[in-house]
Amino acid sequence: MTPTTAQVDFTVGERTCVRSLGGHRSFSRVSIMRTVKLRRTYMWGLFIMGLFLYIHLLYIKNKGIWFDYENVPNDLSSIQSYRPEDIEDDDTILVNTSVADDLVQKVKIFCFIATTSDNLLTKAKAVNDTWGKRCDKILFVTSSPSKLSMTISFNIQDSRSHLTGKTMSMINYIYRHHVNNYQWFMKADDDTYVVMENLKLLLSKCDAKKPIYLGHHLKMHLKQGYMSGGAGYIMSQSALRMLVEDGLDQGLCKRDGNDEDVDVGRCLETVGVKPYSTTDKFGRETFHAFSILNYIIGPVPVFLLQYPHKPARSGKNCCSQLPITFHYTTPKMMYITEYFLYRTAVYGRQLANIDDDFFKEAVSRLDKDPGSVFLPYGQSGISVVDTKSNKQNGG
Repeated sequence: MTPTTAQVDFTVGERTCVRSLGGHRSFSRVSIMRTVKLRRTYMWGLFIMGLFLYIHLLYIKNKGIWFDYENVPNDLSSIQSYRPEDIEDDDTILVNTSVADDLVQKVKIFCFIATTSDNLLTKAKAVNDTWGKRCDKILFVTSSPSKLSMTISFNIQDSRSHLTGKTMSMINYIYRHHVNNYQWFMKADDDTYVVMENLKLLLSKCDAKKPIYLGHHLKMHLKQGYMSGGAGYIMSQSALRMLVEDGLDQGLCKRDGNDEDVDVGRCLETVGVKPYSTTDKFGRETFHAFSILNYIIGPVPVFLLQYPHKPARSGKNCCSQLPITFHYTTPKMMYITEYFLYRTAVYGRQLANIDDDFFKEAVSRLDKDPGSVFLPYGQSGISVVDTKSNKQNGG
């Protein structure tokens, strides 16, 4: 039988191929092996790239940084589409605020917000448009003079290394001019969101005439720990007096330094002001040192599993039903949070009567409540540390 096509053998080096005159080509075993090697090399390349991507994502997860919360663009375009009047209560919002209004009149809070001149028209503006208007008085602390109202400046460089100086200068200013007019004093950042009504409910359980210091408690650096600066912290009138009169004026506290929240906490520890718990009766946090996205969706940063007196949780049980603060809140997220808290509701769902012990632990000192106390330095609890022993231990 005669073949339909003729075949011609070619030999080139070690490779032999048989080409039909019709144009078809078949390769020898050597050629096939080379193709397999190329495919293996390609697969190894994909594996290495995948491994690199996995390690990178794992690093991001452990850091808790899925979004760049700290580097929000400092330009008006980030909030120029929002208008304060769009989020004000009006006749179209059907809500009864009589209980909250009564509480607002009883508890008076002075808010001072650490910001920078570059952030006045973005982050600071968002604070002032939203939760800041519920402070009984608010001042934004900058390092250079501004024509904008509700700002105060000190000749201190804008940087994290001088945040202690800015905060201590503001505390000293409040003591000289406003300490008698308010019961409570709150320090917050310009990317902190505060639910003022919930904060005032918690503070209504406390006595402002006692030296009280509360916020999101971290059990590191100091014997009694300190409150996170980003989550915001509160000092009673008595505590602020002691910080200035017994601390700053006596030269026992730093007027500038590195970590502002640690330095303030150290000063309060030195003068004998104790930290108080702010979890609700179910053990859920009210002050939050990271963003609402990290707490609800996750992941929470690893340090929030190790350093708070109670490890942070993510998911539906992350936070109290009456949350007070969230940190790393962008300007846009502030307006969104404000809208859903104050201009929406779910029909048929009403807040149940909050019993007197909902914030029961908030009126207990962390060094007196074995159920909520953290265990620093391997001890079985916290002992009361007075000013004298603080000095001896370098506190």
